[in-house]
Formats: sequence, C-alpha cells, structure tokens
Amino acid sequence: MTRFLRAAGIMGLLGCASEPPTPASLPPLPDTLPALVSRCDAEPVSELRVLCDQEVAVRLAAAGEANGARSRCAAVSTPMWAAECHFLVAEQLATRGELDLALQACLSAPTFLVSCVEHVAMMQAVPQRPGTTATDIRRFADQADTVARQRLASLPQHQRSTLLAWLRLGRVQAWVLGSGRPPEGLGLGRSDAAVIERTVRAQEVARGMQAGAPFATVRAAWEGTGTWAATTEALEGCIPLAEPVDAALGPRTPVWGNTWRRVGRTAEEDADIALLVAMFWAGTTDLDHLQATVRRDTRAAVAWTAVHLARHLVVEADDNDLRDLLADAVRHPDPGVRAYASRPLPSVNPLPRRCVGRVPGQQ
Repeated sequence: MTRFLRAAGIMGLLGCASEPPTPASLPPLPDTLPALVSRCDAEPVSELRVLCDQEVAVRLAAAGEANGARSRCAAVSTPMWAAECHFLVAEQLATRGELDLALQACLSAPTFLVSCVEHVAMMQAVPQRPGTTATDIRRFADQADTVARQRLASLPQHQRSTLLAWLRLGRVQAWVLGSGRPPEGLGLGRSDAAVIERTVRAQEVARGMQAGAPFATVRAAWEGTGTWAATTEALEGCIPLAEPVDAALGPRTPVWGNTWRRVGRTAEEDADIALLVAMFWAGTTDLDHLQATVRRDTRAAVAWTAVHLARHLVVEADDNDLRDLLADAVRHPDPGVRAYASRPLPSVNPLPRRCVGRVPGQQ
C-alpha cells in the first residue's frame, strides 16, 4: 500500500491527463497477489490502473518473480510511469540480493537510470556470514563488479565507471557498517577497491567512536585499537552537498548519500581524508581539529577537505571561528586550498547537508 500511495502523490505533483483521486480516497488493496491482480485488471480509471499495476509488479518482484514483474511494468502504456514501475521493481530486487535482475530493471527505466542504479547500490543485500574477512569482502565485491560491468556494458564509459563505484561502495557498506570493528586488512593498498574500502572502514570506526572522541582516538581505532558493539539499528549520517568540482584537485571517490570525497596520494593520506569525512558523517567533527589540520597539514587534499567540511559545519555562533580557519587556509602552501578558502561565504551558514539512513547488513 505504501508504494501505491507514493506513486499517487508523484502523479499529483507532476500532473496527468485527468485529476487522480487524493491518496486518502484510494480504496484498500487486497492482501493476496491473485486478488490484487484481479482488482487491477478490473480498474476502469487509467491513472489508478497504472498505480495498481506498479503495486502488482513490486509484489511479484518481492516474491522473486522478476519476469512477471517486468511484464507487468511493460504493460503500462505511459513511458514515464512504466519507467517508474521498473525503478520500483529494481529496488525490490536489490533488497533480495538479485543484483543482475535489479540492474536489468534499471536499464528498462532509462528516464531514471542513474538514480535507479544509485538506489540499487544503497539497497542491495549481501550474504551475511560469521567471520567474513577483508579478503572475502574483496572477492564478493569483485564478483558483483563483474556482473555489473557486463550488465551496464552498453553505457558510456564515464557513466558506467561512476555507477560501478557506487555499486561497490554499497556492497562494502552492507557488509561493514554496523558490524563492529572492521576485519583486519580492509582498505589496505592503493587500488580503487581499497579506496572504497577505506571510506567504509572509516565510517564504521567513526560510528563506534562517536561519543565525542577526538581525532587521535578515532585514528587509533582505525589502526586496530578498541572495540565497539555491532548494531542492527538504522544508521543516519550527514554529508556535505555543495562541493565544487575541480579536476585540478585530483580524483574523487563516492561517499554515503550520493556525494564524493578527495582521494589521497598515499594510503596513509587517504585514510586521514576518509576519517575526516567519516567523523563529519557521524557528527563528531569539531572546528578546532579542522583548523589544526589546515594550519599543520601541508598535504593539499587533506587541508582542502578540512576547509570543505568546516564550511558545512559552522553555524552563525561560530562565524568568527570559521573566518579564522579560512584566514589560515589562505596562507596554505597549496594554491587549490588557498583558492577554495578565498571563496566568499554564503549568506547562510552552514552550507546544505543531507542526512540519510540505512539499515546495516540489510537482508
């Protein structure tokens, strides 16, 4: 019933040929799939038939009947609503761990392709096994990457590489976030896979240390000291949205909530960047540490990250502190850091942030 109402709301916002009834007036849907199919096949109102067919497709996908779900979506006559139907089916298949089928559904929703794959990335289920090692995670992620590369082979290279990175991030998050101390060796090396693993390892460390722990404590936990409890509760983290894109600043890698972070030149530098971003995500970043980083760290990507996070962290009461930090950054040896610090501040601080949740180890 939830998705039925959601789609009705979307139709009301975007408009359609005739005015759909408000969600409050929609009749209850049958609980059983056969009864729902009969109800939808008999629906005389075209707008409601679209919504009803979407619900049938989602329930078929939830039952593992991907072909039936695909056929039901294909029968929707309006291309936009057919694409929305495939999108919903893709999400449902992802939660069942059916990555290839989920991506097939996304490819049938070209209007929403990028958003669909991003949703699949963050909703995909993975096999939860006791004693999973870093090597296991890398192997499982590699296997899924092979499937995704084959399925998305028709996309342009720049688009495919971005979506593959999101898919890999989502799979590693599903194994690691909320599980307690990450497996030994996760994120070692300089490969793109190791960079993504460092992002997730830093998030889990920051989550475990988030009771006001200073950076030194979080960094020590990264190195393997300390333990903390696993959780099955939904996690929420916040990430900065307004990031200037500048190729001169070097490569980027995806982070929770559809944003990016800078990649360090060495594994050690990259770990420091990942931890700064993860502490922001976990709500433990403080301006004093960011200012100390700007003053003392000559590594461009690390200092730039500190400036970037500070610009999203500060509220009006801390405005003078932020200006002090930016004054320090303007004297940084790297021209990219100096240029970013010199940008005018917006009229309202902090800059936009997005806070999103996820259930760890979703089955």
